[in-house]
Amino acid sequence: MALYGIAPTLIRPRGMWTPIGYTGPFRLDAIRGQCSFRKDGMMLTPDIVHFPGEYGLLYPYARERSRLKLMVEGEKTPLSVLAKAFVVALWWQCKRHLRMTGKSFLRSVSGWTKARPIQAPTQ
Repeated sequence: MALYGIAPTLIRPRGMWTPIGYTGPFRLDAIRGQCSFRKDGMMLTPDIVHFPGEYGLLYPYARERSRLKLMVEGEKTPLSVLAKAFVVALWWQCKRHLRMTGKSFLRSVSGWTKARPIQAPTQ
């Protein structure tokens, strides 16, 4: 873009986004081309969603992959595969929330200890 003098534009809620750091519900319907989630305090409705790394474990990703496979190839995903994807997604979400909660807790504790330093007992 720079070679042709085209300035970058803000993508705002559309464009391409990743769900990294999203909060609240994650809605995805690949057949209708709809997606929405909240990130950085903004409700996003991206045109393209990239699922990097472990974010491919989100259940909506597995569900929509299954729906697209049925629509394009006519092949139905076994229920056991979807059930396993659901359980894995649930486990990952729990781990993710605990990690986020733990970071918030550690930030609040570290802020408290900085404000009130712990003193060694005097003898």
